Amino acid sequence: MSDRDAESIVDAVSANTNIRKLTFVACGMMTLSAFLNHLSIGIMGNQTLLGVVLQGRLNEGKNASRKLFAICEATRRNSGLLAAAAAFSKATNVYRYSAAALERICKRHAELLEDLAEFVEVSVDEIGGIAHRHLQRTASLDEFMRITGVVKQRVVCHPRDDGCMQLDDLGEVCWQMVRWFLMLDDVEEAVTHPDNLLAVP
Repeated sequence: MSDRDAESIVDAVSANTNIRKLTFVACGMMTLSAFLNHLSIGIMGNQTLLGVVLQGRLNEGKNASRKLFAICEATRRNSGLLAAAAAFSKATNVYRYSAAALERICKRHAELLEDLAEFVEVSVDEIGGIAHRHLQRTASLDEFMRITGVVKQRVVCHPRDDGCMQLDDLGEVCWQMVRWFLMLDDVEEAVTHPDNLLAVP
């Protein structure tokens, strides 16, 4: 196998989001280096690759370590998303993270639903229905803002003097249009400093 063949395999993996586990056995040091170099270039953009196994001899020192780290980091991130989404059925304080992960998989990486179904030990059809029902809980403005930690119970805006529309004036249809583009993890999590907690009455 030539270096170009190894690079072509990487291109095929990058173009196909259905490939979630990859094993590459190299017969020569140069082929593994070419594969590693090419895979590490765009790996952080891959949101569906869950595991990579490389077999062969590699002798590039720190440069190879950085490339291997990038690949491991991407697959760790993707596997973490799957694990967080699998926690959606448990009522815990990580609800925000599991709901956000489940939403990201359903809306942007539906090919991972099969892996999620395997992870929680249900059929693919069943996980689709369960996920849809679970995400319906985050559909309303109040529930979205509560889950993301923006409000404790519901959205209430102070009336403006100029009578302009406020966030809590949005109708359900309008909010659903906003929600189509707004993901749970688009809202940054507020970090409360312990000193600020003391100042709260």
